[in-house]
Amino acid sequence: TLLSKTKTSVTDSETTLEIPPECQDLLSTFYYARLHPIKEGGEYKINVNYGGDNYILSAKAGKPFWKEIRKMGTFPAFQIFLDSKLIPDILGKKQISVYLTADPRRVPLLFSLQTNIGAVEGVLQNNPNQ
Repeated sequence: TLLSKTKTSVTDSETTLEIPPECQDLLSTFYYARLHPIKEGGEYKINVNYGGDNYILSAKAGKPFWKEIRKMGTFPAFQIFLDSKLIPDILGKKQISVYLTADPRRVPLLFSLQTNIGAVEGVLQNNPNQ
């Protein structure tokens, strides 16, 4: 349970952990990141709490380009490269990238990651322009 007003987390074993400012849980991190403007070459740091530990997730935006998504169309997009000690702790490998539209909505178009059991990919299913 995250307690943002007190900036602590109480785990099942009743230990208390200091929470850094603007810290997110693992799932909220993705939505939180979309709220911020993305610029070419920009590097962003996000505090993440997972499994009773605090991590810093680094995200770096590549150059905007036109990304084709099969059966959906072509979209202006940024490729976001993620890096953190958290990633290999969960997945066993460090290769994660996310493609977001290069507009204020930052719609997720595609994500791909490598795990110890193989590749995982998620692709946009509904056109955000419709």
